[in-house]
Amino acid sequence: MEVRDVVAGYGASDEILKGVSLAVGERELVCIIGPNGAGKSTLLKVVAGLLRPRRGTVAFAGNVLTGAPPRQIARAGVAYVAQEQNVFPSLTVRENLLVGSYLHPASAEQRCRSMMERFPVLRERKDRAARTLSGGQRQTLAVAAALMAEPRMLVLDEPSAGLSPKVTEELFATLAGIRAQGVSILMVEQNALAALAVADRAYIFVLGRNEREGAAAAIAADPEIRRVFLGG
Repeated sequence: MEVRDVVAGYGASDEILKGVSLAVGERELVCIIGPNGAGKSTLLKVVAGLLRPRRGTVAFAGNVLTGAPPRQIARAGVAYVAQEQNVFPSLTVRENLLVGSYLHPASAEQRCRSMMERFPVLRERKDRAARTLSGGQRQTLAVAAALMAEPRMLVLDEPSAGLSPKVTEELFATLAGIRAQGVSILMVEQNALAALAVADRAYIFVLGRNEREGAAAAIAADPEIRRVFLGG
């Protein structure tokens, strides 16, 4: 994915993103970090087709997707997982997975069985309503439902929000495994150090602009970045 000079906001005079750019390569896990209000989640909404940019371009696998509707972007191979309300609470685990296969209805049952084999915690709870799951289990279900569409890229907004350190570690290990199997990941995270530990590269946004970018390990080790953005 390549994002170039994107300007976007939610109102006529509201310019949250002021020309941000980034790239995600094949089999890469890239994270975006930065203070609140930096425009991180806004960019993900642009990438997912939930917000039309005023200027700039979004391209994926050689196809320009700028301003395309979410369904077209999903068909192109990009799956978005929102921070909140990312599962259907009244549906069972199995039903949530089946909904995730809306692009491939003919093979939904087969995909559902494969996904539950991949994530045993979901198989064990397949007939339970999603609202009964723990926070980590709900995030696992949200990611699994997104994978039902067989995307080439996952776009995740704050996947560790509200999770304990142990559950966060388990979730990020799952994401690293997904990346290893060939799915690229673009992730916004407030849990910056944990995200940098599993990411290949990272971008820092400040006030809607690119502030820094580079290898995740180098950013995590930079004393100035740690002081300003990572809590010391």
